[in-house]
Amino acid sequence: MGIKEHKEIESKIVSITPNPFYNRVNIGYNLENGSNATLSIYDTSGNLIKVLVDKRQSAGHYTLSWNGRDRNGKAISRGTYLLILKTGRKIYKEKLIRM
Repeated sequence: MGIKEHKEIESKIVSITPNPFYNRVNIGYNLENGSNATLSIYDTSGNLIKVLVDKRQSAGHYTLSWNGRDRNGKAISRGTYLLILKTGRKIYKEKLIRM
């Protein structure tokens, strides 16, 4: 499987709208099987900004809205961030841009 094909599969797992975003962003993700799911935001230095989801979930489609605030309630700065979804043994990464 080529890199381009792999990226296309990943993009169907996680969706981010709008991206770039200002004050609020909607995140959707699909779980093919029930598993422990962790959805987190990191800055480009690898520092954890916020954990949005950390629990066992059944197979299905999930959506949530994030207000762009860190785990202390402070608005994050403009810039590029990384959304990471960990499900079982799989890890999906998507860029997230705050304007």
